[in-house]
Amino acid sequence: MKKHIIFIISTLCAAIFCGCSDDGETPPLSRERTQLILRLFESMEKGDKTAIITRAEKLKKIMPDNEYVNYVLETQVANTYIIYAQKALDDGHEKLALQILEKGLQKHPLNRTLQTQYNQLKMLSDIENAIDSGKFKLIPAKLQQIPQYGPRLVKKMQSKNIPAEPEN
Repeated sequence: MKKHIIFIISTLCAAIFCGCSDDGETPPLSRERTQLILRLFESMEKGDKTAIITRAEKLKKIMPDNEYVNYVLETQVANTYIIYAQKALDDGHEKLALQILEKGLQKHPLNRTLQTQYNQLKMLSDIENAIDSGKFKLIPAKLQQIPQYGPRLVKKMQSKNIPAEPEN
């Protein structure tokens, strides 16, 4: 009988000392969070941008350090501005496209996607203006790598007999 009592006491002591710690590393699963995640993915499958942003913002409040939620929110917010900027570009209004992206950056200054798109469009616009004013002496080597507009600018520069910069 003593052996059973000693065994039980030692088992309880081991369970107490080796049990799970409550240091907050793993947040408890909540039904609300789980449902929000499921609805976020459903919205993503349907392509409902408004619902995606709304649900991602709610999830960000619940899980502020979740990188995926932050990425989804950043991408969707950027896409709302990029869509309108692309329409302006398609209509030949580069300045309007820059203004749209600039307005997005004013509202969301830390949005890396918007910053990247704004910087690329600004650079392309500056290059276009420099080509038209005859300020370019060489075609930049990395210009060809810019999707869609890079090759177009290279062709425009070649048509004006501007030589290519040697690649390093």
